Amino acid sequence: PGTMLEVARAAGRSEPRGSANVAWAYAAVSDSDQDPLCTAIAAEALKKLQHFSPQDSSTLAWAFAKLSVVDTELFTGLARQFPDMAWEFSPQGVANLLWAFAATSFQDQHFFGAVAREVSRRGLEEFSKQGVSNLAWAFAIRGREADSSFSGEEHTVFRMVASILPRRASEFSAQGLANIAWAFS
Repeated sequence: PGTMLEVARAAGRSEPRGSANVAWAYAAVSDSDQDPLCTAIAAEALKKLQHFSPQDSSTLAWAFAKLSVVDTELFTGLARQFPDMAWEFSPQGVANLLWAFAATSFQDQHFFGAVAREVSRRGLEEFSKQGVSNLAWAFAIRGREADSSFSGEEHTVFRMVASILPRRASEFSAQGLANIAWAFS
């Protein structure tokens, strides 16, 4: 643990991508949240969050979600940053970031609205089947956990998913289709 803390601090002092990559590597090989390590990574990331690329942001959020760690300050920073750089995110980056917020039950209505607007602007054709499945699942989780009705923007995303299924259903795995069916239930 001590060595990992030093790695996290050193990576954070280098470039923005360092914190995201250390978090990703740790999440990829661990099932432990190691609070001191995650706290150190979040602290270093917050110092330069404004310099994070979309890839860095989605990677960092994914890693924290995989470890079931919610750093409120970090996720709030990522949520506030998204609308200004939404157009720079790859479709996978959008889907992964949204998945991370839903998987950690981090509720930020403005973030989810901004993602819904971005997805509506782009359309779903450029999203992979996994990305479409993740979008539907994440918005459904948000709606269930927020115990509120969906915004018009979120309803638009569900209508978009419903409209592409007839022509793309054969592309989805059984699990992907099950996730989409669950999202609509």
